[in-house]
Amino acid sequence: MPGTIPPSLGSLTGLQSSIDLQGLSGLTGTLPPSFGSMTSLRQGVYLQNSGLHGPLPSSLGSIRNLRTSLAVSYTHLRAHETEADL
Repeated sequence: MPGTIPPSLGSLTGLQSSIDLQGLSGLTGTLPPSFGSMTSLRQGVYLQNSGLHGPLPSSLGSIRNLRTSLAVSYTHLRAHETEADL
């Protein structure tokens, strides 16, 4: 699946099951800040082995009910902004 994650994905505020985008190497771009709007999410967020890059949005801290993992291994996502991001 080539492309980026649309910001509208964050409108799934009642979603409780997992989001599994692992292995989608054609998936590019950053994780949109709206991703943190899915505050009902309880299962895992699986992003490993995707083409995502850039800083993880601080809005992910709003997903407080997440009972399993936020998996970002083998991506170019990172916890902090760098000067290149500004």
